[in-house]
Amino acid sequence: MNTKNMPNDPSDNDCNLEQQLALLNSLTRDEFDQAEKLINTKLQAALDSLEQSATAVRMLLAAQSSADLASASGVAVRKDLESLLASSTHLSRLASLMQQGFSSGREGSEKRTEQEIAKVVDAVQKHRITVQDNAIAMTQSALDKARAPSPINHASRAAERRPR
Repeated sequence: MNTKNMPNDPSDNDCNLEQQLALLNSLTRDEFDQAEKLINTKLQAALDSLEQSATAVRMLLAAQSSADLASASGVAVRKDLESLLASSTHLSRLASLMQQGFSSGREGSEKRTEQEIAKVVDAVQKHRITVQDNAIAMTQSALDKARAPSPINHASRAAERRPR
């Protein structure tokens, strides 16, 4: 039987495992990098919000009339809305980048899985053909042996032909 076509080479499995681990490490690193960016963005937004709140409180305390108070409140609200819009835009970009990263990782993983499945199916096909060929050859050999006259049967037939 031809074992060259069989996918049982341990070095192939080790190489494949190393590739999968490298891919997993790469994806994990990317995910941690994205998470770190998101945490830094959230932290910066929180710090900015505290700073804006402190500024708004200072402006409110400095206001001398209700008109000044309304004007200061309007400015503070406008700044908060601008900051919120900038933060949401940035978060939207980060979410889009993370989704692209996950999609490309998933597509790459699906492609590699399809390739591995194709290799296994190919090896099974090759192995199946070899097994079928061997089975046919063994069956043919058994039939040939069954059809051939055996020395025992040939001797008994010769004895039957002798006159008694």
